Amino acid sequence: MAEEKATVDWREKYADMFEEPDISHIEIEDGEPVDNIFAEKQHRLLVSSLYTNWKPKEKFVATTNVGVFYSVSEPPIVPDALISFGVDFPTWEQLMSHKKYRAYFVWVLGKPPDVVVEVVTNRKGDELTEKMERYAKIRVPYYVVYDWMRLYGEPRLRVFALNGASYRLKDDLSLDKFGLKVGLWEGSFEGVSGEWLRWHDEDGNLLLSNEEYAEQERLRAEAEKQRAEQERLRAEAEKQRAEKLAAKLRAMGINPDE
Repeated sequence: MAEEKATVDWREKYADMFEEPDISHIEIEDGEPVDNIFAEKQHRLLVSSLYTNWKPKEKFVATTNVGVFYSVSEPPIVPDALISFGVDFPTWEQLMSHKKYRAYFVWVLGKPPDVVVEVVTNRKGDELTEKMERYAKIRVPYYVVYDWMRLYGEPRLRVFALNGASYRLKDDLSLDKFGLKVGLWEGSFEGVSGEWLRWHDEDGNLLLSNEEYAEQERLRAEAEKQRAEQERLRAEAEKQRAEKLAAKLRAMGINPDE
């Protein structure tokens, strides 16, 4: 069997030939507010649940509302959420040292994001036209669109996979390559009850939010406490039974210790 070739980091291999573009003129933060309360919570739920209890095969970075810069001559594209595998989150020193670490510059991280998510709040975003074309242009493997208000009709949840130079609508909701699935979930998050876009692992298990994970741990601790109490009561009952039996034997003139 042919030996598998190691992945080559083009930034390291061609470091002497490559000069990073000047980004001093680029604004990486526009100060625009989040669309609405639901969208803000939905974005946070998507990212926090990935970090809470998901154990993927490789390291990843997940963010919300961070600009993806793929050209110094074009404006960034800003997904509601993104996941990128095999990259490191910038250190505090890097964040402080240069703005190239404070946004997603494709030439700095060496690759485009692997998954982008858009939560539709109005049709100005062009999620199924212009924005989709731009994500395909920079070759993002998976594109997830959650149209919670049905502004584009049905289905409310769409998953696209890159196929050549354009996207193909998948028949299922799995991101096969990365062991993730998406789905719509009815429930409450931070006091708001409704329908939410949620991640599932490759076995179909829901990736819990911080509060769900904390509640699960509380219930597990309570169950362990109850189990320990039941074990204590069982042991106490066994001790009392043994003492009664010993007392009966002594009353019969029998030494229970012999």
